[in-house]
Amino acid sequence: RDARRRDAGAVVRAAKRFRTAARFAAPRSAVTGGALVAAPEPFLADAGVRERTGTMVGRAVAAVANLLDLRLAVVAGSVALGFGDDFFDAAQAELDRSCCLEFSIGARIIPAGLGESGPLLGAAAVALAAGR
Repeated sequence: RDARRRDAGAVVRAAKRFRTAARFAAPRSAVTGGALVAAPEPFLADAGVRERTGTMVGRAVAAVANLLDLRLAVVAGSVALGFGDDFFDAAQAELDRSCCLEFSIGARIIPAGLGESGPLLGAAAVALAAGR
């Protein structure tokens, strides 16, 4: 058990080093592998896009909540976490509008508590499980 914890810790540390290195590396062409001349500007969505995306996610979560008696949806990923409160407010508003069955009223949608570390911890868990 202690060996597995050490292995999981090593995977997380390696993933963090890789992510940091990738963040500062020159962008590369997916086709040729060569360095690109200029990095593209980051896409900053306006409030309307963030709200519309939240509404669509809220509608999808409401469909699942109405079907499967779901009370809590935890959302992660770069879009959801990057869009912030505009996204989650719109998603919750749509969830409140669309969850009208007795068992789905009051369903909530919240951001993942692990933030951007979630995928790394998930990869570590998969690696740890694969080593069993």
